[in-house]
Formats: sequence, structure tokens, C-alpha cells
Amino acid sequence: MRPGERQPIDRRVIDQLVLEHLPPALAFATRLTGNAAAAEEVVQEALVRVLRRWRTYRGESPFRTWFFRIVVNAHRDQHRRGRPEQALAFDAPGAEPEPAEAAQSSELAEHVRAEIDRLPPRQREVAVTCLAEGASPSEAAEILGITESNVNTTLHAVRKRLAAAVGIDPVTRHA
Repeated sequence: MRPGERQPIDRRVIDQLVLEHLPPALAFATRLTGNAAAAEEVVQEALVRVLRRWRTYRGESPFRTWFFRIVVNAHRDQHRRGRPEQALAFDAPGAEPEPAEAAQSSELAEHVRAEIDRLPPRQREVAVTCLAEGASPSEAAEILGITESNVNTTLHAVRKRLAAAVGIDPVTRHA
């Protein structure tokens, strides 16, 4: 090993990290695929890839970022194989909505979900990663394997499209 090079993480540490990040990864995959069964397939494939490549994780980025990147790549591969996706799911599988959340599941929320479902794959990935998962543009860039500038540009286009779809002027709207 060269000076300054990080040592591989111990397998037991990886196993523990996978267990900690499995529920969020499944929720993330469910949002990407819009389908619990497809999400389970994506996560299973991601787990196989983690088992094959765990020695490549050196801790240079958060484990969540590394693992979610593998989930995104497994999703992209599934999408390329032509497996259809269904409606975008924002709630974690099996999660019962709180009364306040149920009230927010209005016609507007359904309209936004439908619009996100119609986004091209890259825009949908950025929307899910940033808007549903709450990742920062830099974290989303690392997860998705694109530049932060690309994330910001794509996110701007997504927000503009969603605002137009629900009749909000994105220029005069204040965050």
C-alpha cells in the first residue's frame, strides 16, 4: 500500500453498514422503481454487487453514498433490461402515513407524483435522490455518478417542470 492510500474496510464492518443502510436503500429503490417487487430485485442485485466488491470500499465517501450508487447502477441495469416501472412511491414500504401526511396526500401531491413518473430516467433519479431522499447536490452527484453542476442543472429543470405542471410560477415563488 502506498503512503496516503486508505486501507480496505473489514468485512464485519461492511456487513454492519449494510444492515444499517438496508431499509433506507430499499425505500430509495422503491422510490426509483415505483414498485416494491422491482425495488427488492434492485436491492438484491445491489447486495450481490456489494458482496463481490466490498473490498473496494475504502471509506473515502460515506457508506450510504457508495451503497446508494450501487443501488442506482443496479436500477439502471434493470431499466436497460426493459423491466417496466410503475408509479413513483414516496412512502417507505409498509409505512403507515401520519394523519398530517395523509392530509398532504391531496390531489396536488398525486399530480406531482404523476409528473415525476413522466420524467426521463436521469431527471427522475435526480428528483428522487434530491427531493425524496433529501441528498445534497454534491451527495447526489456522487451517488448518481454525475457532476454537481449536472445535478443542479437537472434539478432546476425538474423544479421548473413540476412548477409548470401544478401552475406555480417558479420565478416568483420563494423557497
